[in-house]
Amino acid sequence: TTTTTTTTTPTTTTKKATTPTPKAGGTGGDTVGVNQDSVDDPSDWPLRTCPPLPANNSDGSAAVSVDVPQDLLKLRLSIRPQGLCTLTRLTTKGNGRDDALEGVGRSYDDNDWEAVAGPLPSMRYKCQTFNDEHVETCATVLPALRDGQRYALTSFPLRTPKLSDRNRAARYLERATFGQTNAEIDEVLKIQAPPSRSLATTIPGGGGGRGDDVVPRVAAWVKNQMELPPSLHREHYRSLLLGPYLHPSALANPTHPCRAGTRYRRLAFSSRDLRMHIKIVPFSLPSRTYGGGTAYALFIGEKDSPQRYLRTVVRDLRLYKNSTYPIDKRGLADDVSPEYTICRSEWSENENGLRLYYPGKGGRCVRDQELMYVPLDAVMPEDFEVNGWKDKFVRGNPPVEFAGNMMPQYAVELEPGSLRDVKNPGDELKYGPEMKNALLTKDSTSALCSDLPAPRYDKKGNPRASPADTFGKMGDVYYAHDPVPAIVRNTLDDPMTPYMYGSDNTDLDGDAAAAAGGSMDKGEGMGIMEVPHLHSRYNSCPNAPRTFLNERRCRLVHRDTCDPPPEPDFEIVLDDDTVRRMYVGTLGGNKEEEEDGGGIPDDDTKFVYVMDGLRIRSDSNTDAPCSPGRTTRWLLEEDASACQGSRIKSATRATLGKLLENTRKSSSAKIVDVLFPPAGNCDSDDVSRKGYAVPITTAETRPDGSEGDEVIAACYRHVHQDLYSVWDLTYWAMPKNHPGNFGRPIYDKNPENANPIARRALEGKTRIEFPGHHTMSKWSENRRRFGYLGRIGDVIRYRDLPEGLKNPTVAGIFANIEEDATQNDPSMAGKSVVACGSPGEISNDQSTAATTTIAKGRLGDGLFDAMPSADDRTSRSTLEIQRKVTWYDRSMNAPDQLCQRMAWALSQIVVVSASAILDSYYEHTEVHLAYYDIFVRHCYGSYRDILKEVAYSPVMGEMLSFSYSRSMEYWLRRSNALILPDENFAREVMQLFSIGMYMLNPDGTHVYEADEGGMGGMGGSGMSDTGAGGMG
Repeated sequence: TTTTTTTTTPTTTTKKATTPTPKAGGTGGDTVGVNQDSVDDPSDWPLRTCPPLPANNSDGSAAVSVDVPQDLLKLRLSIRPQGLCTLTRLTTKGNGRDDALEGVGRSYDDNDWEAVAGPLPSMRYKCQTFNDEHVETCATVLPALRDGQRYALTSFPLRTPKLSDRNRAARYLERATFGQTNAEIDEVLKIQAPPSRSLATTIPGGGGGRGDDVVPRVAAWVKNQMELPPSLHREHYRSLLLGPYLHPSALANPTHPCRAGTRYRRLAFSSRDLRMHIKIVPFSLPSRTYGGGTAYALFIGEKDSPQRYLRTVVRDLRLYKNSTYPIDKRGLADDVSPEYTICRSEWSENENGLRLYYPGKGGRCVRDQELMYVPLDAVMPEDFEVNGWKDKFVRGNPPVEFAGNMMPQYAVELEPGSLRDVKNPGDELKYGPEMKNALLTKDSTSALCSDLPAPRYDKKGNPRASPADTFGKMGDVYYAHDPVPAIVRNTLDDPMTPYMYGSDNTDLDGDAAAAAGGSMDKGEGMGIMEVPHLHSRYNSCPNAPRTFLNERRCRLVHRDTCDPPPEPDFEIVLDDDTVRRMYVGTLGGNKEEEEDGGGIPDDDTKFVYVMDGLRIRSDSNTDAPCSPGRTTRWLLEEDASACQGSRIKSATRATLGKLLENTRKSSSAKIVDVLFPPAGNCDSDDVSRKGYAVPITTAETRPDGSEGDEVIAACYRHVHQDLYSVWDLTYWAMPKNHPGNFGRPIYDKNPENANPIARRALEGKTRIEFPGHHTMSKWSENRRRFGYLGRIGDVIRYRDLPEGLKNPTVAGIFANIEEDATQNDPSMAGKSVVACGSPGEISNDQSTAATTTIAKGRLGDGLFDAMPSADDRTSRSTLEIQRKVTWYDRSMNAPDQLCQRMAWALSQIVVVSASAILDSYYEHTEVHLAYYDIFVRHCYGSYRDILKEVAYSPVMGEMLSFSYSRSMEYWLRRSNALILPDENFAREVMQLFSIGMYMLNPDGTHVYEADEGGMGGMGGSGMSDTGAGGMG
């Protein structure tokens, strides 16, 4: 039956005025129906009335349908005074039954006809009083029908279903939560609230009877919800930020191997070993303990690094790929011995933790090529001489074992019973390979704790090699140390107290002391690894900026170590030498390598180039030289005769020649940017031309001193606007950010094997040419990802560098900035620092990892991950899933469900898109969650406050491109270019986020201008075109 056309009772609304609705600004597809400004007069179109309901329809169960003639596509429809009338399209496939039913429109309770969800959501109806009729009708044009299709009008009575109290409460909660639960329904029904019939009659499903007391209970539930504190998503993420974390960074420090709160694992390898290299070394086992024979030690380290760290020992090992075959097990000193890269890892509950894969032929990661090993305690079979270990091989991740002369350099003695299973907190760990992750619950008293080495750092303060692996030992069983980030609480109401890491932790106070070894019950029992103070960022200093959000709750503290040095300001000449120094000065490698002038590129290396090969094409977004208010680039030709025979007209030649002469700084200026004035004069034939040459002429001086004929003194050619500009192309040099980099690293001993962007720097080049086979749109679409320094030959100041190049390393390259040795002296005091917190900046809590309700994370234990620059082993897809999992878990399970629903609705208005954010933000979960929390914190608050916080958010700054916007005066002074500030956000905040395109009446209808009949609001003439994109 056609009663299935509507399953939801429409909400009653106020009768609309008969003023024509203004034309919509675009629907995203083909529009059918009648436009309000249609010239076609529908007054004489046939009128179709909704069929009347039978008089005996006392129970409200009947629905009456009537077909619309198939040749009637232009028609007027009567408005349903009571009940519901639907217009549907039915499709029949020869069997006499309607196989498909699609909604086209509806009218109910004296409301105009309107579009409905379905294949025609943009259907339009023109509703007014036609001719001399006294009753309003709605005209429309129906789409043409195909064979087997017809239109039908169906009338339904509106009736109130008879629902139980439980069903009615469930319906209310369905609108106010992310899905009602039995517990929530019970909570509503248990609320003691007086019945209110006036409230009950205002909501569908109310209206007398035993259900009248449900509405006040729901109202009381809403009040209770609004009194709950907001459940911040950033807090949820930080509380479970407990993935492996090996190196200190600005985000956090790794937990100390001897402090309660750190983590150990029984398995030899972890997810942080992804892309590391395994070297296999044979050695002889002691005969007394193991019966002699050969075993194999597995060492791990970075590619091309001489440092290798022992992880475990096995009897034998092979690779499994459909059938077993042996691994090349020649010694570490053998230069021809291949290394096995861990190129893939997967969690498997049934296969001993992480499954490890190794590259096959061509370097590709082969899914079914995984490690098989013989455990150290395996009993040698009797037929060993014939069949070897045969059936003793085990697939998966081997446990930590040591034997003979293959023993760890650092093994901390752990107190018996001090390890607790992360997944089963009530159980002590069993000694065996079945254990995955363990929490250290008691500090170790081992004498080794004070002698453990710190990581080695380069001059940038980044670890260039992992410290010698530290292990824990309980009895005869070894465990690998698996540190987690020790992040510190720094909330709005409780900003942290700055402190330094000392070997005896005597310089800790307040929250800092708790973070370094406080109570586990408070979630702050994270031992902080002691690291050398190469930079102030490794001191524990609050880095939340002072803003309107926190300034009322900041506090003044005394700590010289947190006193930021003033930003340097000096001149930099952009020449080939400068470009090369930016690359060499940011190379990685250990300190010894750097002192010798060596080093290798890493994730902190800057690839700065002079761009060559950019061409003027139809897709290059190059302005014509005669475009008023536009700036164009000109290149000095080596031979002035190149301007002979130029086809441009005399007026154009005179105007541009004068502009070039006035703009160039000297007669030898190779690159000139020319701003064409609004009142400039060009010949009409040259207005849209590009790429031509213009001479600068001067009068020849005769022997007698008089002026002779004019001669060409210099010739300039119009070129691409970015040709010979200096750019920071580091983004494109990273392996995953450029299509041509697939499978090619940023460094290889043979530069030919490196990716094409990094290769030029490895070869000692400072210029990179844009490939001739690429369209110029590839450059235009991606240039926003790069940092612009200026033109080759320009003199700029340090403060004008792009943000990615303003750091102590780059500053030290040009200014020889030496770090103040007193900065790290904890005995100095007297200077004050403003310590400020930020919303949701709480500490993590290892003790909650076992009871979390979150789905399994990348380690299989429901923990979140961070990606410091020194240890980016986590894939982008994993980080993206991590953000989604955080949202799902918090939104679905938070107690403040009403607030979470409101936050979701607000986030759909003030939107950001992951694809529009630069990768520096895309890969950091916390940045996105901090943005979403704006809506959580203001779920019941002021929309003005939301817009203010959004305007200051770096995520929105990237989304709507105003992060690095500069004033017009700045560009005029620096480059003589008329570049207007980016107004993208300024436009969108009005058009999309707040007032909209048109002025509205209090009831939401459009305001019309009395004289012209148009709409009041934003006109195109009032908006500039300097935004990054138009409405859409």
